[in-house]
Amino acid sequence: MIDNDYPFFIVAHIEGFSFVRRGFMKKHRIVLVALASLLTLASCNEETPGSDSTDSGVSTGEVSSPGNTESSETEVTYNIAVNNPTGATITTNVNEAKAGDTVTFTIAIADTYHKALGEVKVTKGNEDIAYELNDGTYSFTMPKGDVAIQATLIDVNHSFGITVNKDSHITSATFRIDGVILQDGEKVLAGKKVEMIVSMEENYFLDGEPTTSLSGLTFEKSGDTYSFTMPEEDVTITLKSKYVAPSHSISVNPVEGATVNLNQTTTKAGETVTFTIAITDQEKELGEVKVLFGTTEIKYALNDGVYTFTMPEGDVTINVTLKNVIHTYSLSYTKDEHITAVTFEVDGTTLGENPQIEAGKSITMTLTLLDGYELDGVPTLSVAGTTLTTITEGTSYSFTMPAENLTVTLISKAKAPVSTEYKITTFEYCSFVTKATINGVDSTSFDFNQKFEAGTKVTIVATIPSKAYDYYIVLNGEVQENKLPNSNTTYTGSFVMPSSDATVFIVPVNKKGSKFKVNFENSESYTIYGATSGQKCNSSTLALFIMPKEGYAIGKVYFTNSTYTSYVEGKNNFVDKGHNTYTSVKYYNETATITLHVETKAATTVFSNVTFADQDKIQVTGQTQNLVAGNKVTLLVKGQTPYYVKGIKSIKGSDGTDYTANGTFDIYDGSLVIDSLPDQDIVVTLDIDEGIPVEVEKGDYIESYTVTNITSDNKEVPQDAASPLAYKGATLKIVPTLSSGVTTSKSDITAYCNGEKMVYSSGGFTFAIPESPAVEKYTITFLVPTKHTIGFDAEAKEYSLTSLSASSAFAGEDISFYLKANVGYKIETVKLSNGGEVTKGDDGKYHFSMPDEDVSVVVKTIAVTTYTITLEKDEGVASLMFTDESGDTVLPPENGKIVINEGTKLTLKVTTNNGYDLTKVLFGETDITSDMEFTVTMNQTLKVTTTEQAKAKVNVVITGPSETEVTVNVFDNNNTRSDSTCYIGHTVNVKFYLKGTISKNYETIVKSQFKVTSGKNDVLFTYDITNGVSFTMPDGEVTITFTPVLKDTTSSSN
Repeated sequence: MIDNDYPFFIVAHIEGFSFVRRGFMKKHRIVLVALASLLTLASCNEETPGSDSTDSGVSTGEVSSPGNTESSETEVTYNIAVNNPTGATITTNVNEAKAGDTVTFTIAIADTYHKALGEVKVTKGNEDIAYELNDGTYSFTMPKGDVAIQATLIDVNHSFGITVNKDSHITSATFRIDGVILQDGEKVLAGKKVEMIVSMEENYFLDGEPTTSLSGLTFEKSGDTYSFTMPEEDVTITLKSKYVAPSHSISVNPVEGATVNLNQTTTKAGETVTFTIAITDQEKELGEVKVLFGTTEIKYALNDGVYTFTMPEGDVTINVTLKNVIHTYSLSYTKDEHITAVTFEVDGTTLGENPQIEAGKSITMTLTLLDGYELDGVPTLSVAGTTLTTITEGTSYSFTMPAENLTVTLISKAKAPVSTEYKITTFEYCSFVTKATINGVDSTSFDFNQKFEAGTKVTIVATIPSKAYDYYIVLNGEVQENKLPNSNTTYTGSFVMPSSDATVFIVPVNKKGSKFKVNFENSESYTIYGATSGQKCNSSTLALFIMPKEGYAIGKVYFTNSTYTSYVEGKNNFVDKGHNTYTSVKYYNETATITLHVETKAATTVFSNVTFADQDKIQVTGQTQNLVAGNKVTLLVKGQTPYYVKGIKSIKGSDGTDYTANGTFDIYDGSLVIDSLPDQDIVVTLDIDEGIPVEVEKGDYIESYTVTNITSDNKEVPQDAASPLAYKGATLKIVPTLSSGVTTSKSDITAYCNGEKMVYSSGGFTFAIPESPAVEKYTITFLVPTKHTIGFDAEAKEYSLTSLSASSAFAGEDISFYLKANVGYKIETVKLSNGGEVTKGDDGKYHFSMPDEDVSVVVKTIAVTTYTITLEKDEGVASLMFTDESGDTVLPPENGKIVINEGTKLTLKVTTNNGYDLTKVLFGETDITSDMEFTVTMNQTLKVTTTEQAKAKVNVVITGPSETEVTVNVFDNNNTRSDSTCYIGHTVNVKFYLKGTISKNYETIVKSQFKVTSGKNDVLFTYDITNGVSFTMPDGEVTITFTPVLKDTTSSSN
């Protein structure tokens, strides 16, 4: 209560209603306001019907202050309306109040994180009521009238930071919003779409997707850009990189007439690349194939038509060149068995078997005959008019190859009858020789009963491990030949058969050198081969061939010197290598002189004999009597027709001992080997079966053939062509050789065995023989189809016939070709010379079925009217190409004009230069820009116009080295721009190179050394060593600032 105020109450009763009005009076001044009638009623002390005087709390007729009379005023309250905004609640202390009352209210916001209070108004009608705000409570004085309280809310925006964790290979992570790049540390409003561009060192890429500290945050990827929506908290993004080796391109320079098929067009260095080449023009053949890395040729491998190379560190180009097919003809010969060799040479090169030779080439023919034989007359040539020139009578001739297949016929005759014949009775070779042949026959299967006439040359070929030693032949104790091996694995020597039986040794020869010296003496019990006494050797190992004389055997071989004065096992002994070969151990001073010692003993030899059961069914080659027991025995055993040997049944000694395990039989070459001959006579029983005779009907086109039997263990047993046999349960195989001049491929031949078709594979034909054949003979026949030729007028001026699928073919084959009328002509009919039909297919080619005869393609044409199209084009046109309705390309224009047949409908393709757009194409007055087609009905002009695109200049600023020390090349869509202007919207590449030795002073060029701007704006760009600085040309000039980084030479100078 305020000190100066006194409360008062006015109690009034009006016609049954009573009310109390509370008020205040000022001290010394009391104002009573009342109606006269009310005072009168109070003085009469009467109650209004229905009223309750007790409830009033004031006695009737009483006033607040005695002696004063005041009039009573009616009390009025006003409403307080609340308009709650969405998301907030307004709470008042009362819902109504009297004028002058103090009203309070508060405003509670439901989501204070996202919303804040905006404007608060208290209004009475259109009148704003003033209010006060204290500690969140609003208050105002109630006016005389209803009031309304209203409030508005505003959004609260929050910004958060972005942190990036990245490894050292990630050079930058740039963020932008609505195309604007964020500065370092700049906050981002929640809900905004953020784009992130990651830049890395060359050949580094993101290892997986970016990861964040927030599980609910996801990234969207478009190209090299990642985007996400900014959450309502700080974000940490983790980026990891990985190294990916760069891929390099593989391109092919196109070549007409061939296609190159790559297994891939890009790959990484070190990867394997393969490609094949298909020749599409039958008049061409492969010339040269190069795989180029810049100007460096890359080596490749070729296997079964597949080229393979290893990708280098850069792009590769494959160049293929073709050359015209040179038509060749076969050269063959026939000879008898006394002519051992016939060789042909062209331009100093020896030809192989069945050569194909270009007509007009000069050929030298050289003959080799057995001793005692000579040429009977002169060689005869199958092609008339071919001149034979004698170089050396009887052995060497020359002639010019004709334009057809040629056969040379050679016949020999004996010089003189053989007067005396002798045998090789002993043949030994040192242990270093793994195999030896006598006149081409393996010594293990050589028939030592064979005789040679005196003076006959006998050739020995030995297989050896290396060139560590020389080798020579000892004939009847005399050295015949001493020469180096002609390869690492073969030694070839020879001797002339003496007028007596021959003993032949192949012995090693220690090469002379500067190492140790060897002294020795031969004796009556042995002979030492391989060195001469007093010789200095060039190897630390001494190899000797020591042959005991009759009645002796070698016991001990060793050497002495200043270190070893007597025999010491394992120190100075020679090791017996078998085959009379001894090698020293290497425990002596290599500069010493050694003395060789050989101890002999009396020989004790047991001789055994080998006999065969079923001797009448087989033929045995080799020595079978008086063989040294313990030695290895090799014999050649073959069946007498119609029998063949399958294997060994048993080997029994004279006392019944079973020696079967000692023997092996090879059905392929018929060799029977007894590893160690027992010291008693033995009987060999063979597994022999009867074969079925095979008769071969060659016909006119088969010159010769070979017949073999393929056994169950896949051994191919050759047969005598004169009387071949079929083995039971084996596979019979025949390989024919076609007669000279027959062009048919073997795969086109059909072979029959007893009327059943044989199986063709790899040039031969096979037929399975049952275990129990029901026939007495197998007859093989051949069906050899022949090809016929296809001709046409290659010089015709009215038309061009190309891509003929074959120049010769079998009957029934589909033949195709392209046919096009030349300008001024029209094709009327196409048929074959025999009247056969020729049709045009959907593939645009003409086709016919090859008849069983030679034919030519006959084309009939008619002359037609032609018109000239004059071409006009501006500088923006790079090229014009015209194709007709068949899809054929019209000949390129000459002097800006093309000549076309009347009525020809053409389609035009325009290629514009870089930076130009096609504007309009007019054919006469007709605009054909949309469909680019027109029909020629008169002489006409074709005009092509273009519009150059907008362009701007690319400026380069170099800081550091001078501009003369840096080479800068500007490319627009891969086109060099000498004036550095580029077209807006095109891809621009600017390549920088530090010249000469200055490059050694600077670090490798990387992206961070560049800045690209257009006006005041940064331009997004990429950089790599291949493409340089790359960006899309904006609508305005661009400046590239290049700042090379000098190398830090401080550490090296210290």
